[in-house]
Amino acid sequence: MKLMIVDAFTEKAFGGNPAAVCLVEREELSEELMQKIAQEMNLSETAFVFGNDFDGQDQFDLRWFTPKMEVDLCGHATLATTAALLHGIGNKNKKLTFKTRSGPLTAIYDGEYFHINLPLNPPVEEDPSKYQTLLEAALPPDLLKTIHSTHFSSKTGKLLVRLADNIDSERLRNLKVDTVKVEGSDQTGQVSGLIITLLSSGNPYDFISRYFAPWKGIPEDPVTGAAHTVLASYWSRELKTDRLKARQSSPRGGDLLLAIEPNGRLDVAGKAAIVLKGTIDV
Repeated sequence: MKLMIVDAFTEKAFGGNPAAVCLVEREELSEELMQKIAQEMNLSETAFVFGNDFDGQDQFDLRWFTPKMEVDLCGHATLATTAALLHGIGNKNKKLTFKTRSGPLTAIYDGEYFHINLPLNPPVEEDPSKYQTLLEAALPPDLLKTIHSTHFSSKTGKLLVRLADNIDSERLRNLKVDTVKVEGSDQTGQVSGLIITLLSSGNPYDFISRYFAPWKGIPEDPVTGAAHTVLASYWSRELKTDRLKARQSSPRGGDLLLAIEPNGRLDVAGKAAIVLKGTIDV
């Protein structure tokens, strides 16, 4: 089976978020085997794209697995799959459609950026005290005092924690989070991902963030398209704009261009670099 590793949301290799993309030419591949392959890849997500004509067809089935479980949505692995098909394989179509557990997702390449179309997931503001033990596990005491607000997306299980505007971007970038401690700290049983975000202290970004999902086997995700379905909804309301530029400031880091469409969906754009092509024996 053909396999590529693609770094998403970066124009240079060894940045952004790496995803393995497996091109499955058979109709069926067992969930058990896909999970084992994802464990072998040991990346935050491994994508499995199903087709019989990767050069010519424009519609594919697509599934995503972390080393721990299958997930409903993965933005960076969708962008990586798009790059693998259009640039790695040479698919000639201008638009691709992926059938997924989150419904149909479309993707294009505009000559500079890959664009994927994702559902928007608006969070609801909630009292920080509801998540007190989790917040205490994730943040040092001085940053606990700077929490601006907390917002929860019940559809995705993602908790968004906004820090005060006077916190410097470098402080978030250098934050050390004990994700083992965080994983066991959620008393609500509802959180499956933690977003920590703040207003950017300068151009070219509108906001920055980091994302942790130890509940899904991902201590920290380097750059996360799915988390930005929550972040874009929140920050577009706060900043009163439908177009945003975001930086996920993990150690690898990555940039995302976000545009909320009139139909309530989200266009996520980024660059990608194919770093490996090979085969895997299954």
